[in-house]
Amino acid sequence: MNSMEAKRVMNGKYADLYIDGDLMAEATAFKAEVTLTKEEVKMLRHVGKGYKVTGYDCKGQLKLHKVSSYMIRKMNDNIKAGRQTVVTIVSVLD
Repeated sequence: MNSMEAKRVMNGKYADLYIDGDLMAEATAFKAEVTLTKEEVKMLRHVGKGYKVTGYDCKGQLKLHKVSSYMIRKMNDNIKAGRQTVVTIVSVLD
């Protein structure tokens, strides 16, 4: 791309966020990060270092306005049983 137009930059304030298919209209912020784990690969006839991906780590943050007990209800049984709650989060940037 030879030039960039400011109007083409995505604006994160216009997005939808779904947890297990349910729209989270009360979301105020969402951040997802993936960190790759890399290991050095030594190669003959190469002076520079090479790397290969051997794993990854995911983390994130979600901020919501408190308008319902949705998340508490979603985690309630798992908390009582000492289990981790697993959900699918989909973010759609407009």
